[in-house]
Amino acid sequence: MLFNRKIEIDIEGLPKTLSYPELKIKFKGEIDSDDEENIFEIEFYNLDDNTINTIKENSQIKLRAGHEKTLGTLATGIVKDLNTTYKNANKITEITMTTGSKSWTEDYISRSFNGPISAKKVLERLIPSSGLDLGVINLNKNVSYKTGLAVRGKIINIIKRIAKDCNTPITINNQKISFTKAEVMQGYLISSSSGLISSPKKILKKDSDADYTIKIILNPNIKLKSRIKLESKNVSGQFDIVKAKFNKDFTIDLNLKGA
Repeated sequence: MLFNRKIEIDIEGLPKTLSYPELKIKFKGEIDSDDEENIFEIEFYNLDDNTINTIKENSQIKLRAGHEKTLGTLATGIVKDLNTTYKNANKITEITMTTGSKSWTEDYISRSFNGPISAKKVLERLIPSSGLDLGVINLNKNVSYKTGLAVRGKIINIIKRIAKDCNTPITINNQKISFTKAEVMQGYLISSSSGLISSPKKILKKDSDADYTIKIILNPNIKLKSRIKLESKNVSGQFDIVKAKFNKDFTIDLNLKGA
């Protein structure tokens, strides 16, 4: 599994996919359960100047990675920043991408909704203005605005406020926004024969939202809130993924919470 690594990057405006091993590419990033967009940093070595000059801020970008037949999408979003530096004989171009959208972070709206109207209905009508796709709406408390609701301001702040009214966290993944405490996705077996690199380590912080941390070989099927079946010498059982840190060495550090 250490061999046959594949990386593919599609960027709006470029006529072809940027891929590894044709190009030297490294990336790192993190996805977690907070209500912010996730950030990935991608390094390209010795890109030609024409390609670099074609990449523009806020261009759509998709990151895929894996091994041979396991190639899959890790993140989609927009280019937030691009910077080229020189180190020894290498020209290194770093792209910072965010899994949100420009509209989500920057746009203002002013709208009124006649009452009575539920928070779910309001969210369904507001999300199209955010530049994000709607995932799951499974509110812990579907608040009713009996006299209606008037909103004005940045859309990111308005939607966060409604989610807070409903006591429900926001998850943004691959430009899709969901409102749910438990969006369990397809489960996978993780063991020493299927990607597990290190033994599970108990997280001792009292305020942590996870119970264990493990390191696995990169698997593009692993998503936030995926449920896994863990089999190791000291810990076995079903767990939900609450945080995933993608490393440049093609490994993932996972924070797990008992299901």
